[in-house]
Amino acid sequence: MFVGKFSNFQTKSNDFGEDLYGLVIKSIKKMNSNKIISESQWFNLGEGFKKTFAKYKDEELPGKKIKFEAALESSKKGYYTYRDNVLISGPDDLEHKLLRPTKIKVLNLGAN
Repeated sequence: MFVGKFSNFQTKSNDFGEDLYGLVIKSIKKMNSNKIISESQWFNLGEGFKKTFAKYKDEELPGKKIKFEAALESSKKGYYTYRDNVLISGPDDLEHKLLRPTKIKVLNLGAN
């Protein structure tokens, strides 16, 4: 199980020039862990997300905690990341991608 904060809805184009509508979840962690495994992840707006978000207005979702299950795929980054000229990750560090989210729930039903 993973938890992250809903950021926004976003459209992106695939390799064929088709627009895909999805959403961005930020600061994704494994449940009961403080270690962030992904700063930001784009997900296709599939049926699971549509059904879960149906009772919310779009403007109510930013900042809400989203809990979900997903397959975790890890790979070596293959590039260097610098912040303020300081190396924060190199090619030996792992990059994580979450696939096929299911069992999606909005955790904080009250105000942001």
